Amino acid sequence: MRGQKKKRVLHFKYALKTDGATQVLLDLCEHMDPSRVTCDFLLGDQELAEQVRERIRKIWPEGRAGGRVYPIAAYCQEKGRIAYTLHKIVFCCRLMRRGRYDVVHVHTEDAGRSLILLFAWLMGVKGRVVHSHNSGTQSGRLGEVRQAFFRQLLPVWANGYLACSAQAARWMFPGRLLRTERVVFLPNGIRVEQFGFSEKERQRCRQELGLTGRQMFVLCAVGRLARQKNLAFLFQVLQAVEEGRWRGRQLQSKEQERSGPRAWTGKMDHGPTDEPMFRLLIVGDGPEEERLKRKARAMGLSRQVLFLGERADVPRILWASDLFLLPSFFEGLPRALVEAQAAGLPCIVSDRITRQADLTGKVCYLPVKGAAERWAKKIAEEAESQLGLMENAGQAQVQIHQEEDARQQRVPLRGQAALKVEQAGFAIGDVAKRLERYYDRF
Repeated sequence: MRGQKKKRVLHFKYALKTDGATQVLLDLCEHMDPSRVTCDFLLGDQELAEQVRERIRKIWPEGRAGGRVYPIAAYCQEKGRIAYTLHKIVFCCRLMRRGRYDVVHVHTEDAGRSLILLFAWLMGVKGRVVHSHNSGTQSGRLGEVRQAFFRQLLPVWANGYLACSAQAARWMFPGRLLRTERVVFLPNGIRVEQFGFSEKERQRCRQELGLTGRQMFVLCAVGRLARQKNLAFLFQVLQAVEEGRWRGRQLQSKEQERSGPRAWTGKMDHGPTDEPMFRLLIVGDGPEEERLKRKARAMGLSRQVLFLGERADVPRILWASDLFLLPSFFEGLPRALVEAQAAGLPCIVSDRITRQADLTGKVCYLPVKGAAERWAKKIAEEAESQLGLMENAGQAQVQIHQEEDARQQRVPLRGQAALKVEQAGFAIGDVAKRLERYYDRF
């Protein structure tokens, strides 16, 4: 927009880690027009993940305005609680005044952290934005009480309200704001162009990961390894599906076909090989990683569960997979689920995740409490649908033709998914432009 003043924005997030909210924030910053918006970062935590630091350097090379990081804990090191709090307030106020910021943008799931906007108001910052990225807390009952208290006070110091979903909006903002429609939906955009399906890369990635079994069905979970994601539940599901009986292993007679599918009976028959049929890929790192690894070993799932850590090639992992799983206790609008859909994967997710996240019509919502067998049954049905196994494993030639037919069908079906996600408004470039226009309000 000609003649539009460049906006100076200070983003506040307690920590810049490898979580989805951090990646969304950095993607937005990278795709905004630097002639219209420049961004700095204020952190509550002194630690900064090295890959995040490198990403910031790439977005803002030396000599380019923006990309300055101010960790409060590094500048305010008093040991006494009162002295530390006073120094923190003074530091934040000075930073906002000297930086001449037009907008302070708080990214959080904790309404209490928006209190920093009170300092922005005192320093004359015009735009004071709270951005809700989640729909719950891991702080228990005390966290919920704290949230309820500060949620009512938000309009005192904030004048901009963003949320990644309706659930995230209800969690963060009081009802009087929601009723006035002042809360703006800003989706968690992704780089859609990176997720367009590639059959060649699918086969190559499966080879690299050792997923070469003819009848191997690959499950995938992507995200920060934290309690919120409820990933240990997937081990129960995997056990249930391995121990259950999969009706697709046997051809049905015409009489059975007329009478409909047989009910789930609870025992899996692997046939002539002891090689586990299912694999679960877990992509990401976090505080729960070691506990999850110990639990997988204790449950005898070491062969089935592959911990891949933080990966730079998430699209390839998704292409190599057959089904995406997300059993979270709560989410805002999970970026990993958007990416999985763009890669063409059918998804099974917790019923606590917003229905706004279903962009392709291939997301199945199931409860997680005491529901491992329901997830197992759905996974088995999906595997049967995709693999189309024959009763006689000796019919190798028939299976090869089936695999080729499945491959030919998979390419157009999964290849259309990225376009659907883009058409739903989740392309990061489009979302970044929407945020630019939002900043123009201030």
